[in-house]
Amino acid sequence: MLYGSRYLARIPDPTWLLIENNQTRRWAVYPGRAPYTIMARPDVVLQRIDEENQPLIEIIDYKAGQIRPEDDPPVLMRFVIRDLLARTVGNASSARVRFTWLWLDSAAETQIDLSVEHCNEHWSRITQHLHDLASETAWKATPSFLCRYCLYHRNACTAEIPMEDWGYS
Repeated sequence: MLYGSRYLARIPDPTWLLIENNQTRRWAVYPGRAPYTIMARPDVVLQRIDEENQPLIEIIDYKAGQIRPEDDPPVLMRFVIRDLLARTVGNASSARVRFTWLWLDSAAETQIDLSVEHCNEHWSRITQHLHDLASETAWKATPSFLCRYCLYHRNACTAEIPMEDWGYS
């Protein structure tokens, strides 16, 4: 956790916008039906000046364990904080946004520029995932939260979750 604290301490004069506060945005998955609510919980969102002396909104997500950056969570995070961006900079689409994973176990960081272009590049795949979830047609079988399944220890119940679905043989 010291790594996470040191990262924040080196940011000069940040304006704290959010700290561990659920953010939601409604999305009409299917026309003519009630919209779904997409929710995310950023660890920290702050407004700051970047290394080139330019204004920047930074979303920080603390992670323990293996370094495993993904494309979807940062894009969804920008999607759900759109109202905050609009209130902070006026035009949400013009906001410079960066997503930073702080990998606490390895004292490393992964940063992704969340430009509108980057988000648009990934959006069609994300919406397909959301459609699949909403229609309950294309998701992998997963155990109850009471199950002792753990992807890292590979102790899934093969009778309920075929191991080949997860890439194990």
